[in-house]
Amino acid sequence: MRCIIIDDDAVSRRILLEYVNQTDFMVSAGEFASSIEALNFLKRENGIDLVFLDVMLPNMDGFEFLDTLENPPQVIMVSASDSYAVRAFDFGATDYLLKPISYARFFKGVSKAMKWMHPTGAEGELFLKKNASLVRVPYSSILWVESMENYVKIITDNEKFTLHFTLKTTEGHMPPSMFRRIHRSYIVNITRIQSIEDSSVIMLQEGKPVSLPIGKSYKDALMSALRFITVK
Repeated sequence: MRCIIIDDDAVSRRILLEYVNQTDFMVSAGEFASSIEALNFLKRENGIDLVFLDVMLPNMDGFEFLDTLENPPQVIMVSASDSYAVRAFDFGATDYLLKPISYARFFKGVSKAMKWMHPTGAEGELFLKKNASLVRVPYSSILWVESMENYVKIITDNEKFTLHFTLKTTEGHMPPSMFRRIHRSYIVNITRIQSIEDSSVIMLQEGKPVSLPIGKSYKDALMSALRFITVK
């Protein structure tokens, strides 16, 4: 997993780099003292899987930095204060590390990032913001994800969550065995599909059917992911 470190404190950068070098499945692609330097790097460099991002940075803070990225990699935010944690998860952060960071806590965070990169199946969950709280949401309870410009809306059996995420980034956090893109604006949990009618997927939320469109370019992939038997 290729990562970069963005922190204006040289000691913090050095500690994170040491932790990265001690972790077999991680490699550092760069360390930056400012978000502007990192932004220029990401504009020309592909294949970055994870960003360690300090909240308080000169010229452009961590949240402003994330706002500039159309399809951000996974992000682990770091800070000396816990007051930004809820906002960090609202921006879709994979984890939030409080300085000083121990290796054990670091490893827990990067292991979570690795799990999100390579989901193993239907097990697992997301932690999503609901008002001022973080709510555990099992993958199995998610019905669909809907794009809303620079946000996504995650629809579950009885709740809705709005996150500062792109649909493409959200898709990377979902187990591909359960979730498939059916349209440029929708991802659905294929285990929760009630029926497929013409160019629509029918989902059931709170006992009511909801019709979602299937894009032409996504239909073949969706049908190949489903197990079905033709009934005469």
